[in-house]
Order: sequence, then structure tokens, then C-alpha cells
Amino acid sequence: MPTRRVNAALIATTTGCLLALGATDPRAAHAAAEGTVGTVGAAVATATGPRCSLPLNGKLQVQSPRASVFIYLDPDCAAAGTDTAQWDIRHRVRGAVGSFAFPTGTTKAEWVVTDSTPLGGYDIVPAGAYDLDGATGPTPVPQNSVSTSLRLRSWLTLGARRSGEYVLLHGLATRWSRTPDAPRPWRHHSVRFWYSTCDYCRVHEMRMRRTNEAGRFSFRVSAPRVRHWFARTDDRPYTWAARPVGNGGDRIA
Repeated sequence: MPTRRVNAALIATTTGCLLALGATDPRAAHAAAEGTVGTVGAAVATATGPRCSLPLNGKLQVQSPRASVFIYLDPDCAAAGTDTAQWDIRHRVRGAVGSFAFPTGTTKAEWVVTDSTPLGGYDIVPAGAYDLDGATGPTPVPQNSVSTSLRLRSWLTLGARRSGEYVLLHGLATRWSRTPDAPRPWRHHSVRFWYSTCDYCRVHEMRMRRTNEAGRFSFRVSAPRVRHWFARTDDRPYTWAARPVGNGGDRIA
């Protein structure tokens, strides 16, 4: 099976923050900081002073049986005189599953994610970074810790069809399945809906609906005036919610 680069949805900053959708407005996004953890035996970074950092996307989406997550050392590692560094990859339930290792002269590491890699939350914790040219021998360099989540990707469509004062909202929710290797209908899954009356008007949340056996939804709402419609899938621990889709003026998205 050829290796494919994971679709990491580059929405995270190098501080490990995840840009998450706002709970009350599907158009809004805010930064939600992930928790960090340190380990005994490795120097943990403090707020000030030289350190070696590992920037990592806060959101990793799986959509193939085998993918590679590539990560590069932050330039602050070289500034701190770092020669070698390593971070352990720990699943919050299963424990250690691998590491990001940077021997002398390297700044790039790879994590191969397969269909047997546990989904869910991960902590990337310091396992030792050293300046090998210290006056008294190898000198520890403080490291940062970051967190991420590995989840299945999901997709969502939304269409609107007007008939007089009523609008029929319809769409399809799918998520990537490890077996078989393909998107599959997201059966009996929650979908949230909002509407607004203009681009910058307040959004109003509607009643949550569930998809049917085929992963589809379809329902009619009263809307005498033209509206902008939005939808997104409800989140789950092992699947990232699909980014919100919408349309304006009751046009099909």
C-alpha cells in the first residue's frame, strides 16, 4: 500500500492550539488550547529561556489506511544549541505508540499512521534534548509538550430548495471508514442547523436532526423570507466534525 501524506487540515498554530468552531455561530472560529504534559527525566520548557520546540498540528484527520505525519523542529532548537532531541508519542489510553526522534544533523521526523493506530487524544512529551558541546559535557535543553487528536475525517453537504414560503433542506453526511477504505454514509448521526437573514446578521440555531440509514437528511421549514442556511455534523471522540457548509439566498450549496 503506498504511503500517503495525512490530511492534517492545517488549522493549528505552532503553539499546538486547535482552531475549533464556535458553539453558537457556525461562522466563528476560536482557539482552544490543548493540555500539555511533562515527563520525569527530560527538561520541560519554562516560559522564558532557551528551549527546543516541536510544532504540531492540533488536528490530524485520517482518510487513508496508511499515512505519514511529517514534523519539523522549530528554529528555536538551533538557537538553543540543540544537537539531538526526542519526543515520545503517547496515546491517552493505550500509552506509548512511537516517537519523534531527531539525531544529530536532522530536523525532520515521521510518524506513520496505519489502520491499526489508535484513534483519540495524544500527548507528545519530552524524552530528552541535548547540547552535546556543553562545557561540562552533554547539557539538557528544555523541551515543550504538545497535544493532538487523531480522528476520522467527515464530510457534509447541504442544499436548499424553495417552494413558496417553505424551504426543503437536504444533504448527506459521510465519514471515512477504515474497512473498507472509503467514505461511508454516516447513519443515524446528529446534524446541527442554523440560519441568518444576512451575511452579518445574528445566527439562530434550529432543531438538531439525525441522518437516516443512507446518511441523508431532508426536512421542510417555514421561511417566508430569504435566509442563509448553515449545517455541521455533531462532533464525536473519534471523528472530527465536518466543517460547516452553508448557502445564501436559499441557493443550493
